[in-house]
Amino acid sequence: MMFSALSLPLKSLQLKSMKLKPNQLNAQLAKGLAPIYLLHGDEPLLLQESLDTIIAAAKKHDFPSPTNRYATAQFDWQSLVDDLNNIDLFAAKNFIKLSLPTGKPGTAGGKIIQEYLKQPSVDNILVIVCDKLESSSYKTAWYKAIEQHGVIVQVFSLQGRELLSWLEQRLAQQQLTITDE
Repeated sequence: MMFSALSLPLKSLQLKSMKLKPNQLNAQLAKGLAPIYLLHGDEPLLLQESLDTIIAAAKKHDFPSPTNRYATAQFDWQSLVDDLNNIDLFAAKNFIKLSLPTGKPGTAGGKIIQEYLKQPSVDNILVIVCDKLESSSYKTAWYKAIEQHGVIVQVFSLQGRELLSWLEQRLAQQQLTITDE
């Protein structure tokens, strides 16, 4: 389960409890890329847009399109380690999107995530995408490791004034306006 140290360790963004809403992601990405992102929530459109935002930022730093992995109950977590250690002949960087439908990596997956974050590489980005996490997940060691060394984007249902602001912003991007009525 060892990770390759072929590249220099990632410069820490000095992140402490970096939990963001999707509309805060661009500002964080302007400061630099994190070694890991956890996108979770119950709004598929906003989850996908957050992922797209990270992909666009990564491309500006010469990362390839993400390799997609889907972690089911039978997922081979060693294959993730292999992916993160893989130095491609044509691309010196790795970008892996891991779909984690249950939001629970289990014991093996949790250990792999923690191990990866002990010595992340500037040549790797791991994005974990899952549905809304259960509150018990916030207490797990793997979640706390991501919270300490990466970025967590929480995507929750928009309600009330927040929904109206989001709609106004979307319409403004299309040069449209709307009245409160």
